Amino acid sequence: MPIQNGWYDQATRKDLLHQGRPYTPTSICIHYTVTDTVDAAISALNSRKLSYHLLVDHDGSVTQTRPVDLHAAHGGYANWKETGDLSNGTSLNERAVSISLINRGFFAKTSGDVAYDVNAHGDPVGKMYPLDQVQRTGSVYHPNGLRNWHKYTAAQIQSVDALIGDLCAAYPAITELAGHDDISNNAKFDPGPLMPMDKFRSDHGLEGTLGFETQVSSPDGELNLRQRPTGGSTKLATLHNGDELFIRSVVYTTRPGSAIWMDRKRYRYLTPWASVDTNGTGKHAGFVHMKYLADTPLAAAYQDRL
Repeated sequence: MPIQNGWYDQATRKDLLHQGRPYTPTSICIHYTVTDTVDAAISALNSRKLSYHLLVDHDGSVTQTRPVDLHAAHGGYANWKETGDLSNGTSLNERAVSISLINRGFFAKTSGDVAYDVNAHGDPVGKMYPLDQVQRTGSVYHPNGLRNWHKYTAAQIQSVDALIGDLCAAYPAITELAGHDDISNNAKFDPGPLMPMDKFRSDHGLEGTLGFETQVSSPDGELNLRQRPTGGSTKLATLHNGDELFIRSVVYTTRPGSAIWMDRKRYRYLTPWASVDTNGTGKHAGFVHMKYLADTPLAAAYQDRL
C-alpha cells in the first residue's frame, strides 16, 4: 500500500516548524499555494504557522510535511455539511487531509502575452506566466466573476487523482472531498474552477452526506434561490414553503456589516446565507437566506440573529 503509517511512499519529506495532533481522517480538502515553488510554499507556511499535509508540484512530484493522520492547520474558519451548533470557530482541520497544489490561483493582470500579480502600488510582483497557462472563467460559486486562473498541469491532476485513491484505500473513513472554497465559501477561492472536483468525487465515491436537511418556511410562502449570497443577486428559482433542501456550507464574509454577529476580531464572519442543494444530488444549486428556513445548523447565538 502506498501509504504506510501516515506516510506516502513516493513523497519527499520536508518538516515544518510545528506538528499536529493525532486524528482520524474522514475527508480530503484541496487547496492551491499561491506560490511558484514548493520551497516558497514551505517558507510561507512556516512564517504563518500554517500547514498542508501534501504539496503537489508542477511536475506531479509530491512533498509531505507530516503523517496524514496528524492534523494540519489549513482550513481556518470553515464549515462543510455541519449537522449542528455551527459557530464562527468551526474548522475541518480536525478531520480533513489537506492536498495543496503549487499554483498561483488567479492573476490580477494580463499584459501582452503574460499574466502576473501586482502589489498595492500596481507594480508587478512574482513570476510572470504565459497566457497559454491561464484560463479566464467564472467559478461554481461566482459564475459571472471572471478571473484569470492559473491552469494546473496534467501531471498535477494525475498525482492528485492517485493521492485521493491511495488516501481512501488507507483510510476507509474518508467519505468527503471538498475544496477550500466549499468549506469557507465566499472567503476562500481555492482550488478554483479548473480543479475537476466533481469528477474526483464521482470516480472515488466521495459524495458523502447531503448536508443539514431543512425546509423552506417563509411568511409569504416563497424563498428566492440566488446566484450569489446577496438579496440583489440574480434569482435562479423560487422555492416554496415545505420544499426540502440541504445546507452544504454557510457563507463567510470579511465585511463585518454583512455578518450575522461580530463575536470577536477574526476577520472571517458567518453570514445569514448558505450554499444549498435543492434536489438531493449534493451539488451547489444556489444561495438562500437562512432566515426563511425551518431550521439551520447554526449555534443558538447565531440563529437568534438571523
